Amino acid sequence: MGKIKHLFLLRHASVDRSGYGKDIENSLSEEGLKELMEVASATRDYLAYWPSESNKINKIYYSPYKACKECALKFSGALNVDPDSVLPEGDLSPEVFYPVEKKTEDLAARISSQLKSNNINGAMFIGHEPQLGWLAQLLLGKKKGKIVLSRAELACIEIYFTDLGAIDRKKSRLTWTVAPSDPVVIDSITQKIKSKMEIAKTFGSVITLLLTFSLGILIDESKINFLKGLDKEGHPRELNYLLGGLFRIPFFEKDYFFYYCFVGSIGLLFLSLILFLSTMSSYDSLLMPSRFWSNSFKSKSPNWLVKRPPSSSARILYLNMMRVWKKMFVPATRLLIIALLGVSYVVFHFILLEYLVIVGLGWLGYFLYHKKYEPNLGAED
Repeated sequence: MGKIKHLFLLRHASVDRSGYGKDIENSLSEEGLKELMEVASATRDYLAYWPSESNKINKIYYSPYKACKECALKFSGALNVDPDSVLPEGDLSPEVFYPVEKKTEDLAARISSQLKSNNINGAMFIGHEPQLGWLAQLLLGKKKGKIVLSRAELACIEIYFTDLGAIDRKKSRLTWTVAPSDPVVIDSITQKIKSKMEIAKTFGSVITLLLTFSLGILIDESKINFLKGLDKEGHPRELNYLLGGLFRIPFFEKDYFFYYCFVGSIGLLFLSLILFLSTMSSYDSLLMPSRFWSNSFKSKSPNWLVKRPPSSSARILYLNMMRVWKKMFVPATRLLIIALLGVSYVVFHFILLEYLVIVGLGWLGYFLYHKKYEPNLGAED
């Protein structure tokens, strides 16, 4: 029987940089103190409402920066953590983890080792971005651990340990977050959802036109003959050779192969249209005011979604927006591209393997170009 432990990651609140001191010496600003007390109060109330030994914080570790120490002292007071259990952690300092990435890996290993011990149920680490996000990725994996924290935001990560002491990444997950109220973020996410809806609507219109055109071809006998590789007299047409017939295979030159490929492409267009319509419907439901959000009776929260409360509406919107994008919009776009490639292959009657070579080289070129020039974003202090 494995065991569950909780890791709490807190990004320090806003810092007063009005002076000329070094960052390590700067205190929290007035706004930062408000942010911190809001999050600390909400966390205390939530943990009191759901009393559990596994939720109890036994240790608090903080970056040597003064602002992080102030956050640790405020949180320890709000959560009644023993002052002797509030300790500095040098590897949380930007001066340490930026030059040497292995410091973060070593820290993640130490965190795992500490949580496995029986005398700790939960531990809090107060530090900086992007290191807190790196720690989440090292413990949960790159897919689940993509967590970005705003200032003064607290993330609770539920970690499952197997009987052998290893982290079970399938069961471990981000459980909830608490962040300072920020209506600007919600408005920004809402605008992003609306823009994605417009893109899905545009693609849906394009697919509808393509389907109308394609279905019109299927009711014209002369065009069907063309798809079957026949000329007007019913004789086989000569195929187009992109590379001089270098990859010519007789099976792919049979009359009905092009016809069935075209019909299959139409089927992919239908599937793509359904997914784009589902995308629009899902995004539309996300634009519903949060006071009208509801769950079905006895519905269980999915593993990818954080608990609400205490998680903010902004976090819920963001996670749902990204899930719809990955599970609906992206597959719909891929189906559309494959369908368009299928239609172009049929219309121009290319040799299949030669056509695949050209498409493959084009995709490889796009991938390498995109990889080189894609945006490189990150939250840093």
